[in-house]
Amino acid sequence: MGGFILENEYSVSELIEKSYEIYEKALELLSRGDYYDAAEKAWSSIEYMRKAFLVALNVPYSQAKTINKGLILFSDILRKLNRRDLLRIYDQLMLRLHILGFYEQIIPADEIDEIIHSVVSKFLAEMKKLIESIKGINMRRAVEFLDKMNKVKQEISSRSAELYEIRREYINYIERALVHKTFLSLRWEVCPVESL
Repeated sequence: MGGFILENEYSVSELIEKSYEIYEKALELLSRGDYYDAAEKAWSSIEYMRKAFLVALNVPYSQAKTINKGLILFSDILRKLNRRDLLRIYDQLMLRLHILGFYEQIIPADEIDEIIHSVVSKFLAEMKKLIESIKGINMRRAVEFLDKMNKVKQEISSRSAELYEIRREYINYIERALVHKTFLSLRWEVCPVESL
């Protein structure tokens, strides 16, 4: 499952192994009563499995680890594989463990324990099975499409800023023209032509 490894890249097997190592650390933290750090470790194990999934699809690790490309690819590919169930679980784990668990620390300790022991372990196992089933598919070109889409988004954003500036000039022009007309009207009211 490993395969050719580029510099600064990780093999699928290394990423899966790392995912499970971190999951074990999360379980150790749970056993010591360190629930919120365990939540973050569990989240980290999920993220390593997400990266392993993408690397198995021949997406470079440097792209797989990102949010702006890696997370989009992960979401889109799971949808196309009809695995919205895994995507929903991933989203829930991000919310419950990463955001509300670790950062906000508002998820009760017993719920964190339950999520890590049952939901995370099942998610990792399902993702590992899915990785086995998608081996050999090459999604490297999908990154090129994302790059193209990002370039167009930047162009749209740039043009949007240009449009905003033109609209601002337009509104300023209207305001100046109205002020000028109002000034002239006031002048005529104060000093009518007949009195000159």
